[in-house]
Amino acid sequence: MNMYFAPGGWGFWYGLLWLAMVPFGAMLLWTFLHLSRENSGSESTWLNGAVLGSFLLLILTSFASTLLFVWSIADRTPWTYLRAVALHFFAWTFLGSSVLFASLHALASGPRVGVRRLSATLATVGAFAIHAVSLYATFRFRLR
Repeated sequence: MNMYFAPGGWGFWYGLLWLAMVPFGAMLLWTFLHLSRENSGSESTWLNGAVLGSFLLLILTSFASTLLFVWSIADRTPWTYLRAVALHFFAWTFLGSSVLFASLHALASGPRVGVRRLSATLATVGAFAIHAVSLYATFRFRLR
């Protein structure tokens, strides 16, 4: 079985997981290829919306992946679900808010191009970390 892609019905789920990463990659490319000192006051409205929509998709898919991960455990109890959901929300409190605010800072206009590029890189790395955990949780569920 492949951890990164799946055929059949799982293909739609993996498509959603990968779709959530596309705007973050576009944001990273936009800040490195388009952004310069001359146009540091420019913002990309469609990219702002796409990244925020992708952020919401990451929240929903990571929550569903958390439930799939717990479902793959053989001796699960209601407390197992409660612990996993609590850990999910705890992680989103810190990592998720970091990804959100870094992406908002990267896409806002301002003269500090280097800081905006660093923010875009950190937001993309954080989103990819969440994405990797969701991929692993889905893969583990499929292997059960």
